[in-house]
Order: sequence, then structure tokens, then C-alpha cells
Amino acid sequence: MFSLFESHERLLAVRYIAQMVVVLYPPFLVMAVVHKFYTEKQELLILKRLKAQPLVPIKEQQLPIA
Repeated sequence: MFSLFESHERLLAVRYIAQMVVVLYPPFLVMAVVHKFYTEKQELLILKRLKAQPLVPIKEQQLPIA
């Protein structure tokens, strides 16, 4: 990123960085949302495979409804 500022005009470097954010942010956002839903759906299986115990038993958790 710093090399952009060294080799290009400031405005052009900012434009290039903005283009990178626009191109790379949507796939990251989609992956984050998919990961959230997957981990919520597969919580018990993930805990079982990790051989971990939840801090609060799953049946007793008070999950907020969004």
C-alpha cells in the first residue's frame, strides 16, 4: 500500500485503494455471513468434534431473537 503512494500521485493511489476495497469487501462479507449461519447451525457438531463443553448448556441458553 505504501508503495502505491510512493510510485503514484496521492489521488490516484487513494483511487486504487478504494477500488481494491470495493472488489474485495463483498466476498469477505458474504463469507462472514455464511460462516456465522454455518457455525450457529452446526454448533453442537463443532463442539463435539473439538471435544469441548459449552460454558452454558445448549438447552439452557437464552438466545435473543433478532
